[in-house]
Amino acid sequence: MPIFKTCAVTVLTAATALFSALPAFAQPEEIVVTGMRRAADAPGVVLEKQGDFFLLQLTLENDRRLAAERLPEIRATMEAIVEAAKADPSISLSIIDENNLVRPLTAQGFEDGIRSGNRPDTSVANIQLKTAIPATVTDSYVLATKLTDFADDLDGVGRTTVNWFEDVQLSVVNPRQYRSELIRAITSEIRQTTTALGDDYRVILDGLDGEMKWSRGGDVNLIFHLPYEFIIIPTSITTIPYEN
Repeated sequence: MPIFKTCAVTVLTAATALFSALPAFAQPEEIVVTGMRRAADAPGVVLEKQGDFFLLQLTLENDRRLAAERLPEIRATMEAIVEAAKADPSISLSIIDENNLVRPLTAQGFEDGIRSGNRPDTSVANIQLKTAIPATVTDSYVLATKLTDFADDLDGVGRTTVNWFEDVQLSVVNPRQYRSELIRAITSEIRQTTTALGDDYRVILDGLDGEMKWSRGGDVNLIFHLPYEFIIIPTSITTIPYEN
C-alpha cells in the first residue's frame, strides 16, 4: 500500500500631569505583527483572523545643537500630540517595546525611548497612533486614513519635526487565544482525510506542541500557523525507520 505524506515546514513633571488622570489597568498582551504576508513554509492548514488595531508610527526628531534645548522641545511636542488625541476618542497613543509589545504611552515610557538620531546632535523618539479595527470593515483604506490625516495635522515644537511613513501596521491582542481553534482545524482536516481513505490507514502527527506563529495575511487579516507535519501510513505498518 502507498504511504501518503503531508509536511509543514516550518520635563517629565509636566508630561506626567497629562497622564495622571488616566486609570491604570492591567493590559492584555498586544503584539505588533511584523511579517507582511504568509510565509512560504507555512503548513497547509492555517487560521485566518482579523487584527485588532491599526498602528501608525510617528517619529519625532530635533536637531538643536544642545541636548538641553532638544529634549524640552521633543517633550513639548509629545505633550501637544497627547492633547490633540484627546479630541478624537477613536485614536489612542502607544509605544512599542523591544519585544514588539504595544504599551500605552506614558511620560516615563516616552522618556526612556528618546535616543540619539542618525545625524550628529539630533534626538529622536517614536510614538504609535492607534485605532481599533471594527468587527466589520467596509474599507480598510478609510480606516488607515484616519491615522494619516491625524498625523498630517501635527506640528512640532521648535525645531522638532513629526514624520510618519505610509506603512500602517497591525497588532493583535492575546494571539495565543487562537491556538486551540487552530489545533481543532488541523485535526479536523486530518480526520477528514483519514476517513476518506478508510480503516486501512492511520496517522502519525507531530508538531502541534510547537510554537504558534503569525504573519500578516492582508490589509486587516492575520494568518496563524503551527509547524506541524503528519504522515498517513497503512495500518499494516507497525514501525517507521527513524530519519535523523
